[in-house]
Amino acid sequence: MAEQFGVNHESLRQLAKQEGIVLRPWGQRITPTEQRLTPEQLEEVLALLSAGTSLRQVARQYAMSRESLRRLVKELKEEGQ
Repeated sequence: MAEQFGVNHESLRQLAKQEGIVLRPWGQRITPTEQRLTPEQLEEVLALLSAGTSLRQVARQYAMSRESLRRLVKELKEEGQ
């Protein structure tokens, strides 16, 4: 994005920080599934699973594979969410 606007990437990061935008650590990658689901959707996924909805049903509802959902839930639990 910085390149598109002709500014230094570090200047853009500092501006985002000043505006209160939380950025992930430099170099940390996010999975395509995480890019696609909002934080609210992630909370809803966890709530559905906690309520006993099957992994298959939740994955179908969010148009993702069961394996992707399983991995995402595992990562979220490891992070303590």
